[in-house]
Amino acid sequence: MKYEIHSLGYDVESDELDLLINYAAPQPGYAIDIGNGVLVRRHMETDQIVGAIIRGYKRFAEAVRHNKPFHWQLAHEENLEDVIQAIVTWQSDIDNLSQTLAHKLGANQLQYSLVETLLALPMAS
Repeated sequence: MKYEIHSLGYDVESDELDLLINYAAPQPGYAIDIGNGVLVRRHMETDQIVGAIIRGYKRFAEAVRHNKPFHWQLAHEENLEDVIQAIVTWQSDIDNLSQTLAHKLGANQLQYSLVETLLALPMAS
């Protein structure tokens, strides 16, 4: 199955990233803890995957960046390997984009306002 993943939001204080999967808005659901700080959310009625929460996002992002292996026994038991792979691939893509952006802009705090401005611009059609 193909998963379309978007970030719903990141909480700096709790270091928690909330993802939407195949939906543009949050859906009623329940979470399954599959280890490594990742909880996969399923729709309450249809059981479809609707999102994920990554607790300890900085650690997760760094592990993906350095290709550190994860142990996904619980994901295997819940038959969620494909969504985990999609999340890891999404994170890798986001990391590559951020590295390219940092390289082109200069990776320093003075660029944060520019990045916020760029992200606030309307999407190109």
